[in-house]
Amino acid sequence: MKTLNLNLFIVDDDKDVRESLAALFIARHYRVQAFESGESFLARADAQSCGCLLLDIDMDPGMSGLQVFDELHRLDSPLLVILLSGVLNVPIATSYMDKGAFYCLEKGREESFLLQRVEQAMQRAGDMAVKVKTAQDAKALWKTLTPREQDVARLNRHGWVNKRIANELNIGVRAVETHNLHLFKKLGIRNSTELDRLMRESDIR
Repeated sequence: MKTLNLNLFIVDDDKDVRESLAALFIARHYRVQAFESGESFLARADAQSCGCLLLDIDMDPGMSGLQVFDELHRLDSPLLVILLSGVLNVPIATSYMDKGAFYCLEKGREESFLLQRVEQAMQRAGDMAVKVKTAQDAKALWKTLTPREQDVARLNRHGWVNKRIANELNIGVRAVETHNLHLFKKLGIRNSTELDRLMRESDIR
């Protein structure tokens, strides 16, 4: 997946800064969406998409960047956030890095430094997007299983032999064999080890 196909969001109440940042990254072929406030960003942007957010800390009036970050954290958003500030408060920066901010950056740093940090964030976001897509595909395949096939899969993933699964579900061994054959084919896997990995990585329970 090309990282330039991911969203790069910019939230800054300073029009000049916002437009300057947007122009900088549009020129480098990023997909940029810029917002003048935290409220407009949360209302209009897809916070569940993978990508990077350049977020001004010191916005006024309305939500501060830190409040927007906290809301994204509450929403379990996968967006990687680079916090920007005119004068960086080191304790606050450290605190929000601990909370999961990708980076905290003082405005006015060299353009190359910002570009490098965004590129790093987008590379990581690209990796995350691949994992999210893989999990979504796996969950879609899981839904094609019958309820009984799902029951068998939940036990098979732990390496249970067919006879034990049959006794647990009160069905015949031949039925278990048939369910395994069908669910392996539907999920595109070959054994219980691959089944366990698919369910773990896709958070299928």
